[in-house]
Amino acid sequence: MKKKLGALLLVLLLIVGALAGCGPVGDTPAPPASPDPEVYDTMEGDDSTPEQANYAADLVTPQERAFNAWNQYLELTGAFQANAAGAWAADVTMDMELDLSIMSLRMLTTGHTAVRITDDENMHVFADMTMDMGIFGGEIAIITYITMTDGAMSMRMIIDGYEMPTENFDAETMAGQLDRIGVLPEFGLDDIISVGIEEDGNYTSFHFLLNATTLNDFMQEAVGAEMGDLLEMLGGGASVSFELADNMPLTLVVYGSDDNPVSLTIDMDVRMVFEGDVFDELDGEEMTIRMITTYVYTAFGDDVVITPPAAGIPMPEPDFDLDVDFDLAEELFGTWDWDEDETFTLIFNPDGTGSRNWTGEPESFEWATFGNYLFMDLEYWAFSIEDGVLTIDSQQEPGLTFIYIAR
Repeated sequence: MKKKLGALLLVLLLIVGALAGCGPVGDTPAPPASPDPEVYDTMEGDDSTPEQANYAADLVTPQERAFNAWNQYLELTGAFQANAAGAWAADVTMDMELDLSIMSLRMLTTGHTAVRITDDENMHVFADMTMDMGIFGGEIAIITYITMTDGAMSMRMIIDGYEMPTENFDAETMAGQLDRIGVLPEFGLDDIISVGIEEDGNYTSFHFLLNATTLNDFMQEAVGAEMGDLLEMLGGGASVSFELADNMPLTLVVYGSDDNPVSLTIDMDVRMVFEGDVFDELDGEEMTIRMITTYVYTAFGDDVVITPPAAGIPMPEPDFDLDVDFDLAEELFGTWDWDEDETFTLIFNPDGTGSRNWTGEPESFEWATFGNYLFMDLEYWAFSIEDGVLTIDSQQEPGLTFIYIAR
C-alpha cells in the first residue's frame, strides 16, 4: 500500500512540476472582480454597437479580431519566434482537480514567474512556486533559477529551503526546463471553434474555444518528454500516457487596446493512464485532470527585474525511496463489527494488512491512513472514531456510510 500510494504521489508531483511551467509568465490594472459584461459570441447574430462595428469593419469577424489580439500577445512575449528578445513576469495560479478510482483530490499551485530573453544564447528564468498538497498535507515551496550566458547554462533548484546539488542538472535537463518555460498552445484560425468577446469598460476578454485535437503536440512538448525522463527513476517500466479532451477553452484579457495583455487563462482537461508494475494495482488505472492555469501579468520589457535567489541549505543526495511515511492509525487496530449485523466484520492489523467479510467470504486487503482518510486497497474513505464507534464515509460514492463498533 505504501509503495502504491508513494508511486502515485511522486507521479502527481511530477505532473504538477511539469504542467506548472506551461505558458509564459505584465504594471497593468487588474480586471474587475465582478464584471457585468456584454457578451458577443460568434455563434450568434451581429448585435455589435457602432464602436464594435468599427472594429468589425477593420477585422471582418470577431474570430479575426481575437486571433489578431492573440498574435499581438505572442509577438510581445516572443513565443514561436526564433531569436526573439522579450521579458515578462506574472503571478501564476494553477488549480488542479484529479479524479482516480481510489481518490479525488485538489492541488493548488501559486507563485511568480519571470523570464528575460536577450537572444537564443542569453536568458534568465526565475520561478518561485508553492504547491498545496491537499489531502496529502502541507505545502512544498520550489524555487527554480536558470541562466544562459553565451550558450552556457546553469540551473539552481531550492526545495523547502534546501538547495539541490548542481551536479544533478545535466545539459539535457536544463535545456528541457528552458524549452518548457513559455510553452503555449500554438493554433491557427481554423482551429478556433468559437470566440466570445466581453467588453467591460477598458477591458476586453477574448474567450476562445479551441479544437484541442490539434493541440496534442503542445501537450507532448509541455509534459511528455520531461515526464518520460522523470518516470525512469521509478523503474518497473513506469509510464504515464495522456491525451487532451476534444476542446480547450482559453481566455486572453487585454486593457485599453488589443495589444496590451493583462492575463491569460488556459483550461485543460487531460486523461492519463498509469502503466507499469511499480504502480501495483494502479497499473492500467485511468485518471482525469481538470487544470485551470492563470497568468496575471506584472511587468513587460525593461520593467522585469530578475534577482538570483539566496543560497539554500545544502541538500543531501535526493532519495527517491517510494516508502512514503503514510500512517497506520493505531486507533483502528483490532476487530470492528458492523452496527447492523455483527457477523460482518472489519479487521485492521498493525502491519498494514487487514480482512473483512462484506461479501460473506473472507477478503484480505492492505490499508494505510492520511490524517482522517483511510485507504483500503483501491478504496478511499474518510473515517472518524468516537467512544468506540468507527464511521467511514466513501470518498468515491457520496452518501455511502458505514458504522462499526469496536469488539
